[in-house]
Amino acid sequence: MMKKPIINAFVYALIFVAIQAMAGILVHVIWQQLSGSTDLTVAEMVVTMAVFSVLVLAIFLLPRWAEVSPRWMATRQWLVLVWAVVAALGLIIPISWLQENMPELPNWIEDQQEMLLGDYWGYLVIGILAPLAEEVVFRGAILRTLLGWDNGIDKQLTANSRVYGAISVSAALFALIHMNPAQMPFAFLAGWLLGWMYWRTGSILPGMAYHWANNSAAYIIYHCFLLSVDTPASPLPASCLDEKGRIGFIPPQRNRLYRLHKQGIPNPLGCPQRLFLARYRCRDRLLLGHIHTRIRRKCTFSYA
Repeated sequence: MMKKPIINAFVYALIFVAIQAMAGILVHVIWQQLSGSTDLTVAEMVVTMAVFSVLVLAIFLLPRWAEVSPRWMATRQWLVLVWAVVAALGLIIPISWLQENMPELPNWIEDQQEMLLGDYWGYLVIGILAPLAEEVVFRGAILRTLLGWDNGIDKQLTANSRVYGAISVSAALFALIHMNPAQMPFAFLAGWLLGWMYWRTGSILPGMAYHWANNSAAYIIYHCFLLSVDTPASPLPASCLDEKGRIGFIPPQRNRLYRLHKQGIPNPLGCPQRLFLARYRCRDRLLLGHIHTRIRRKCTFSYA
């Protein structure tokens, strides 16, 4: 692979990060002046992402660093979009298995993720703006450059070695820009699949459909599950809370419901220990908190 496409790909990634930082600082300063508060809110994050997305689209599309062409739409291959959504939903179980069986990585933006996942306006960021901006940059600009398509290289003549190398580099950059270890493994796998879809179709639209379906699934699972299970009304003793004041401190033993059920869980509160595995319900307040923690980690791990 030539050096120039790789350099250009890294430059595009750095521009993406710079725009993100600039939008975050600009919106935070203005928001602080208008609201008089330094607290980060969902509304501020939504406005930041909206400003960031507009800047990304303008900066990458106007000079034609990224290409958005109607040619693929003219082929009317609508079934490809359907299969992209099916693929995103079908990978929920394998990704959950991967998440449960790999070491727990630090989540540096857990609080921000939970704020977005738990708010209706957060879906605008997770389900719409993030897939749009990221696909334009990482498939429409970075992978297109690495494949040499911006220089007129015939898509059919691109060597397989170059294709797989380009997809791997773009996936690695996609994982790194998340700047959060908890998301990087899945972001790399998702980036590889999205890159392969772009190479096969020549369009970012199937990738957008996959990205939208994946992030939407994470949002729905998180939002609906936590709203459908009542949190304990009575206060828990301080010894039952983690360092952030949340229930769910039980030491993980691979953190799988089946193993918890078979091995038993220490119960300092003395409340009945029953598992309704078929409905994912529980009357033990400690285990309920544990399940909440696992659902949070699943969703923040799997959206990209």
